[in-house]
Amino acid sequence: MRTLLSLCALSVFALSGCGPMGSGPMPPRLEDADQKQVDESWDKALAPVDKLDRQAMLDALVLSQAYQAGVDRLTFHSEKKCAAGTVIMEIHFDRSKPDQDRFDLRVVAADGKVLRQLTYNRNEVETTYKELYDPKFDPDRRPPQPLPGDEAQKSEEVKKRIEAVVQLFPKREGEEPAKK
Repeated sequence: MRTLLSLCALSVFALSGCGPMGSGPMPPRLEDADQKQVDESWDKALAPVDKLDRQAMLDALVLSQAYQAGVDRLTFHSEKKCAAGTVIMEIHFDRSKPDQDRFDLRVVAADGKVLRQLTYNRNEVETTYKELYDPKFDPDRRPPQPLPGDEAQKSEEVKKRIEAVVQLFPKREGEEPAKK
């Protein structure tokens, strides 16, 4: 049973990227062949439905990221209280409606009034993630050769964007940069 668990977990893990929400705050959209493999893994893991004991099920979910990779629908909701009110962040994903993937942010005052509301589509989120984590735009991770003109300009722009974020959200002690 452990072998089956490992095979199921590794097959999904290989498809899902690194870490929770590995490509930013959205689950991956899989190609048809990869989706088929995820579907088959779930079928193997749950035939019969109680095949995996409690710990084995948790192992499979954590290692394979099956809670996000290849799912049909995913909603993520988080809240953070701050001086301005409560920041509410939500991710909405429906595999059957790719054009409706979104990342919402609302700032709500104590009286319930919405002070600010922003919605980002999948393309905006993925483009931003790629820019902020692209090694060619990070002088600490890119090869020493100079970048062509348009990439050098983009690198400077991204560097300024990152510096602006670090001024607001400093890197925590011992924290490693996110990896793809």
